[in-house]
Amino acid sequence: MELSNLAIVLSFLTSAALAAPQVRVCKHVNFGPPCATVSAPINSCVNVPDGYNDNISSLEPNIDAGNCRFYVHYNCDGPSFDSEYPGYDKLTTQLPEFNDAISSFKCFGRLPNDP
Repeated sequence: MELSNLAIVLSFLTSAALAAPQVRVCKHVNFGPPCATVSAPINSCVNVPDGYNDNISSLEPNIDAGNCRFYVHYNCDGPSFDSEYPGYDKLTTQLPEFNDAISSFKCFGRLPNDP
């Protein structure tokens, strides 16, 4: 019995260690492909991948990314908006001024009391 409990604990710890802040960006609404999953180191500015600059219509920060701020210019500059999981599936209508206008983002991580 103790070995099975140990296996469960180790499995949980391994899966928790593998969780990482990420943002999925897609060129079409409703997370239509092509999409890219981008690493989102906490409190670091990330420029979107080649081919996605000014070409994103849906986005989804994962839970570990927490709140993320998306910018219209590279290097986290210019007008911005915030999003957290589950993100926006239709920037065309939800935030039309940011549709096909995102160039970079910064994520701030989960708050200590977040689930």
